[in-house]
Amino acid sequence: TVWQQFLRFQPKVMAECGCGISSLMIAKYLALAGPDGICISFEQSEAEKKKMEKKLTEAGLGNNIHIIHTPVNDRGAYIFDQEQIAAVLGGKRLDCIIIDGPGGPDKCRENTLPALIKFAAPDCKWWLDDALRDGEMEILRAWEQLPGVKVMGILPVGKGLGAGAISYLPEQKKENQH
Repeated sequence: TVWQQFLRFQPKVMAECGCGISSLMIAKYLALAGPDGICISFEQSEAEKKKMEKKLTEAGLGNNIHIIHTPVNDRGAYIFDQEQIAAVLGGKRLDCIIIDGPGGPDKCRENTLPALIKFAAPDCKWWLDDALRDGEMEILRAWEQLPGVKVMGILPVGKGLGAGAISYLPEQKKENQH
């Protein structure tokens, strides 16, 4: 499960795409991991964002999670506000990215990892939920072609959990070539 992965890799700076029960799990993990942890959660529904913020507050777990309303385009893909993400991270780099959103048509999640790579730390772990669906399998094949992205496989959890890592950032490769 993702919880076991958290305990194994011990991420401190996280991104979550699609808030829900996972937001509560992440908030609990961060509360146990110490004061330096932070999570940015991207949610396409303003109503779901408000509902989750209320649940986190009621559970006393809202301090480390920043839920950002992130609308989607006509293809169902997130429209990320890069400046807002940078401001919330405050110079920190993502240790892990959990992709369970946006909800929408086939392959609507394809741009999600590429859009967040620039905020990732080297060896950032990522997971793609519902990875056994045809659209998500196509996404995994496309991500394998991205510089620095490694697809490690699909864990047999629920509808499949695609797993991978960012082995280096594209700008790091350029720096190493000089």
